[in-house]
Amino acid sequence: MKILCVSDLHQKQNRLELVESDVLVIAGDICSSGEIWQLENFANWLKTQSDKFSKAVIVAGNHDWCFMKNRPLCLDVLKDAIGDKAVYLEDSEVVIDGIKFYGSPWQPEFHRWAFNVPRGERLKNIWSQIPDDVHVLITHSPPHGIGDLVENTHAGCMDLLNRVTQLNDLFLHVFGHIHSGNGHYVSDAMKSVNFCNAAVCTESYEAEQASYLYTLINTGPHHFITCDDVYLRRIQS
Repeated sequence: MKILCVSDLHQKQNRLELVESDVLVIAGDICSSGEIWQLENFANWLKTQSDKFSKAVIVAGNHDWCFMKNRPLCLDVLKDAIGDKAVYLEDSEVVIDGIKFYGSPWQPEFHRWAFNVPRGERLKNIWSQIPDDVHVLITHSPPHGIGDLVENTHAGCMDLLNRVTQLNDLFLHVFGHIHSGNGHYVSDAMKSVNFCNAAVCTESYEAEQASYLYTLINTGPHHFITCDDVYLRRIQS
């Protein structure tokens, strides 16, 4: 299975062309200000790329207000564009070829954006819903200390990190949100987990950063995974 990880497109998708994968993971911030027409723009682009993937697993982010205001309408927009290839996860899961994906859009409170929750017990309770047997975790927020550095300050969530350490079957955690944290990470404390901040946009909201293509080899009880940086081809305007 090939998993292409992308996040934080912020409406810059129209100048990008995807590489082929089995599962396209989008970890939030499809929109810039969250209107439904921005999701429609994204969905129209996704339709033009739909021969490049079998499933698109999508999680919302703090810029994606439309999913908070009218989720059924958003799901219709995605379905109209790519049909059953679209899978939207909001504190929910999907199993694809035996691999369990779980997605959640929440992040520690920052200004007045969508899917904001104050740090503390409520956010901890949200992360407690992540199933113990998840293989691929998709959150918009990074965990504390991994791909989350903003001006020498870790902006990620400590409660999310603590929950990730409890997930014995996890081998890939995809997130975004912190544009400056783009990268593939491994942790000495969790050597079996690949961490991916897939934010495509830079701090100045230019779609210039790498996406990440993971190749999964399933050998039954074990999973071997490789990672390649992918700079999505820019379509000339």
